[in-house]
Amino acid sequence: MPIHRLKHSFSAGELGPLMAARVDFSRHNNGCKSLSNMVCTTQGPATRRGGFRYIYDLTSIGLNPADPRVRMLPFVFNEIQAYAMIFFVDINGDVILVFGDKAGLIVYGDPPITECPPGTPVTPTPGDIVSLNLGPVAAPGYSPGDTDTGWDIDYFDWAQSGDEMYIAMSSQAPQVIKRYASSCWELASLTFTDQPVDWSDVNGWPERVTFHQQRLAYAANLLRRQTVWMSKAGDFYAFGTESTVVDSDAITFTLDSGTQNKIVWMISGKSLNVGTIGNEWTVTGSTRTALTPSNVLAQRQTNNGSEPNKPLMVGITTLFIERHGRAVNEFVYDFNVDSYKTSDMSVLSEHVTKYSSIRDWTYQQTPDNIIWCIRKDGYLLGITYQREHEVIGWHVHNTKGDFEAITSVPGDDREDEV
Repeated sequence: MPIHRLKHSFSAGELGPLMAARVDFSRHNNGCKSLSNMVCTTQGPATRRGGFRYIYDLTSIGLNPADPRVRMLPFVFNEIQAYAMIFFVDINGDVILVFGDKAGLIVYGDPPITECPPGTPVTPTPGDIVSLNLGPVAAPGYSPGDTDTGWDIDYFDWAQSGDEMYIAMSSQAPQVIKRYASSCWELASLTFTDQPVDWSDVNGWPERVTFHQQRLAYAANLLRRQTVWMSKAGDFYAFGTESTVVDSDAITFTLDSGTQNKIVWMISGKSLNVGTIGNEWTVTGSTRTALTPSNVLAQRQTNNGSEPNKPLMVGITTLFIERHGRAVNEFVYDFNVDSYKTSDMSVLSEHVTKYSSIRDWTYQQTPDNIIWCIRKDGYLLGITYQREHEVIGWHVHNTKGDFEAITSVPGDDREDEV
């Protein structure tokens, strides 16, 4: 007589072929061979994924079908004022930025604004889509480290503070995108006091940016691959020091790794977490206090290596994509060993990214705590992630089309919108 065991939970998601016979493994009982267009939940059931809504065809406002690259970022001022920033390349070879909210793409009202930025007269047509021309795209074949005057749409980094989105890329000096109203945005160059001498068109401009302990932090250019430059505390535009160095002065330090693995991400948590092509680091004050020019302790924690994709902060855990794009790693402090550690979240579902790596991702906290990933072949992946409940479940989503980019912002109905 055949025996059929009741499967009452799918919280482990889709497991790889190497797990097929591991009936002795606890997560085997909660996994499945295939989970397509379904979402596994923390509570156990697998539910049908939500549908998709058509919003706009970007080719109708100039997207170049021969270069269909799209980049999406979240711009969240608060839970009510949240936008998706959508970057694309138009038929003239320029990078165009448009903005989406809960209703669709932002358009000029009736009557439209008359000054943008304040003091600059404009005469937009009511109903037209609000857009910014950011300038020419980087030349074909551009790769991080090259010096070029164009926008590096694939690799530019970003960090938001209030109504300002700071942009960093090797090919151009640091810039900022400012919001004055939902239909008024400006791209501006940044002017610094005592700008670091290592930044230039020849040496390359800083490629990574974040905020940490009330300082604006940049990192890594063509000349200084492992250097971090931090502004004065409370003054994002000042990178100098006084004649007598004080704690609030700007900070410059270089990771002492013995290699030249470039910094590819930074994120602020309890410490400043830094990822390079070969290692993961934490940067703190050497006496467990705030960073100062004379109090910097940079410690190498793990040796996984990362690709230049902005990490996600979920609770107190930093998530990053390893350097081959095939694994999602946790980077979290372990009190048992008094150190940070990494854990591969893809090891039981290695087949999902085996032949095509991850190129973009975002985190949707509500309703199901899902990390959404875009694979380079256009597939959408999901990871239901609730570490405190031991839930890490992968699921795969495919449609008649391909996915290019993804982001998540607070939405209506008490849910995040992807």
